[in-house]
Amino acid sequence: MAMKIVVVGAGAMGRLFGNLLIAGGEDVTMVDVDPEAIADLNLRGITVALEGTEHHVAARAARAEDLTDPVDLIMVFTKSMHTRAALDSVRHLVHPATLGFTVQNGLGNHDPLIELLGRTRTLVGMTDYPADLGPDRVVHARSSGSVVIGTLDPSADPACARVAQTLSDSGVRTTVHPAVLIPIWEKLAFNATLNTLTAAAGLTVGEVGASRDAKRIALTVLAETLAVAGAIDMPVDPARVREHVEWALEHHADHRPSMLVDLESGRLTEVDSIGGVVCRLGATHGVAVPVLETLCAIVRLRSAAPK
Repeated sequence: MAMKIVVVGAGAMGRLFGNLLIAGGEDVTMVDVDPEAIADLNLRGITVALEGTEHHVAARAARAEDLTDPVDLIMVFTKSMHTRAALDSVRHLVHPATLGFTVQNGLGNHDPLIELLGRTRTLVGMTDYPADLGPDRVVHARSSGSVVIGTLDPSADPACARVAQTLSDSGVRTTVHPAVLIPIWEKLAFNATLNTLTAAAGLTVGEVGASRDAKRIALTVLAETLAVAGAIDMPVDPARVREHVEWALEHHADHRPSMLVDLESGRLTEVDSIGGVVCRLGATHGVAVPVLETLCAIVRLRSAAPK
């Protein structure tokens, strides 16, 4: 039986997952605050280009306040700083069995979900899909992406299995992880390294990889972030994270991470929930992260500069 799902946030990642879930037969409504995005989705649907092959689906989109029917699953794809407001907007769609799921970047996005739904109905995870929304509103992504999903409370395991199966049935490589905060932290280290540096320097991922100086800075930031993870006893795998960074530098050459895109578009960035949170934890636990602190400061300065 199809799940009734709202995808909150119709950016690149929201559209990617909306496309996959709709194609998989789920009952999906895209929710956004941008009237132009809503009109475009209702008129033209969602097109995703995977390695050059386009996959199109018709879509249904609306502002949250225009919806009335309770839903089975809320998937959050907004920027971290908008999570709480986004969830408040769909509060009226919640019923006693509604689940929430976030694969947003950074740390702390599950807290507003817990406040809304409780720990037993909150699912968390990460995805390594790189997705870019072009000016033609086509999402460009790679089919090599995957999702890791898990729970913060063992009693949520049956709900987690249901959502994982829904994603798998929609063609998403999905793994249920028994200690999901580990892959979330590994993704945080990846993003603190590449998102923050590309935004500060105005470089694509490939341009970082092609520059000896930029790559050296990236690996220094990675080492700083992993040191913070060690200080809080988060058992990440340093070799695996470095391998993911090295692979991205080689294979995601044209990718413009979301922090860079937001900065260049005059939008707020997620620097405080990605690099900034690592800096704060480092300060709390006595781990110096001078290079990451500098990059975060540069991003904030660039964000505040007149456009």
